Amino acid sequence: MGGALGLAYLRMLRFTEALDCLYPAMERARAAGDDLGAGRIRNSIGTAYARLRRFDEAVEIYQQALAAQLAVGDRIGVAVALHNIGLGRVRQGRPDLGRPDLAEALRLTRDAGDQRMEAMVLIGLGEACLAQGGREAALDSYRQALKLQQAIDDRQHQVDSLLRIGTVLLEAGERGSAFDHVGEALELGRELGDQHQISVCLTAMARVQLRDGELAAAGECLRQALALRAAVPDAYEEAAIHRALAELARRGGQDAVADEHRQRAVWLYRRANAPAEADELIRAT
Repeated sequence: MGGALGLAYLRMLRFTEALDCLYPAMERARAAGDDLGAGRIRNSIGTAYARLRRFDEAVEIYQQALAAQLAVGDRIGVAVALHNIGLGRVRQGRPDLGRPDLAEALRLTRDAGDQRMEAMVLIGLGEACLAQGGREAALDSYRQALKLQQAIDDRQHQVDSLLRIGTVLLEAGERGSAFDHVGEALELGRELGDQHQISVCLTAMARVQLRDGELAAAGECLRQALALRAAVPDAYEEAAIHRALAELARRGGQDAVADEHRQRAVWLYRRANAPAEADELIRAT
């Protein structure tokens, strides 16, 4: 029961409550001799830590999950743990350490024919490539992932892949293609009714519109994105909204308003365990 409730909390983005349920569930599985179940719960615990941006704790618990999955010979479980460890390393700022684990996870998922997991690993590899300056390699990984997700009708994860492709294209100066990908992600997110994804998509669309000088349209997207955060709180994503609102206000000559949004973004980034983003925003002022 506790494990199922913990997974439900994960889906609701209530990560602290998820941990409160998942740790006792893991101990019960271990006491019952269910090493396979305990290993899978460890992966979920690691996911909660990762979503809280507590990456050191996430990687540590993922490594425990990997040992458990290796002990019982769960190849997909091993692939999941390796993917999680590799992505955790990337987000710790060590993509050089993360890529070998991600590459091995990709091999295992392809051997198993698990296309959903293969797509997830390709996303992780894309993130690792991007962290090392490999924009084209990242795009290739993201596009491969999207193709797989479309083939198996994994619409939830298509939103993420489309957003990632759009974001990379925007940074490459391809605003038209970026607009198309982000727009498709937003449309799909709305069809799915996922308020978290819709808010993220609206923030991404606002960034595209800001690049095009469409300040009124960007402001409307950001206001909608912020309103959705009342139902699905996420300090990191809310910080991104205030960061964009600060840029919007600055572009409109409202320096005092821009400073208020910037300070709010810094506070939220710190609350979300994202000091690098907070420091970057401070340095930019």
